[in-house]
Amino acid sequence: MAAHNIIQALVFGEILFDVYQDGTHLGGAPLNFAWYLRQFGVNTGMISAVGDDLLGAQVRSMLRRAEIDQTLVAHADAPTGTVDVRLIDGQPRYIINENVAWDQISDCPDRMQQPEMFYFGTLAQRSECNRSTLRAWLQQAVKQHFFDINLRQSFYNEAIVRTGLEHSSIVKMNDDEWQVLSAMFKLTEPATMVQDYDLQALIVTHGEHGASLYRKHSHYDVPSPQVKVIDAVGAGDAFSATIAAAAIRGVELEQALPIACEVGAYVVTVRGAQTTLPAHLTSAFKRENT
Repeated sequence: MAAHNIIQALVFGEILFDVYQDGTHLGGAPLNFAWYLRQFGVNTGMISAVGDDLLGAQVRSMLRRAEIDQTLVAHADAPTGTVDVRLIDGQPRYIINENVAWDQISDCPDRMQQPEMFYFGTLAQRSECNRSTLRAWLQQAVKQHFFDINLRQSFYNEAIVRTGLEHSSIVKMNDDEWQVLSAMFKLTEPATMVQDYDLQALIVTHGEHGASLYRKHSHYDVPSPQVKVIDAVGAGDAFSATIAAAAIRGVELEQALPIACEVGAYVVTVRGAQTTLPAHLTSAFKRENT
């Protein structure tokens, strides 16, 4: 790529279609994250795989339109991923189909690929192929690793989570995920996880009740704007992208947290995982660290 388009953030993980009763929407937490991060003006690339099929062609078209680099999005000998989604009181319930393209992410890094931030989650680690590829990426010299603990069905275990924590600087999870991990690691408060894994920051989201930021010697809570929830799919990814954009721009996360809550609140008012954010939100960090 040209020098002025140097990738600032690489996003590792699943690309898939959320299949609702009334339609199909392109999604997957990493792709949603990349979509929102790009809206903040961050040059972003995906590391994933799609099938050589109609859905795969739709993915590549979307990536081109969104100006998300797809150099590391491979063609796999499997269908493009799909997830059956049902909304119950506005909250998503997922059936994630297996043996799909994003289970075959195999592109490993070279010396030229050293972005400022590397994003990864838990779901994409359900295949040994992906776990092996991710291990290679996590050895790269990157300023910040953003670990989004997106626990789905049975596609995670203690070893996957622990390895992610050991390689992370910023970690994000929701209340339900904290409850699972607090039992898994026998912790009583998130601050202990920050200390144990030498994290720069741990963020726990509370849905309509806002979010909490934990550092080694501080704890910061913010509320969320109260809105009518239409569809919560993608809201957490938009929240994460806001935090990531702030970190890349050199903005203090305490300053970014209320904006991230506002972004998440906006996204739940719109159907679908990929929403165009208002300019007053996407321009929030542009004056910082230019």
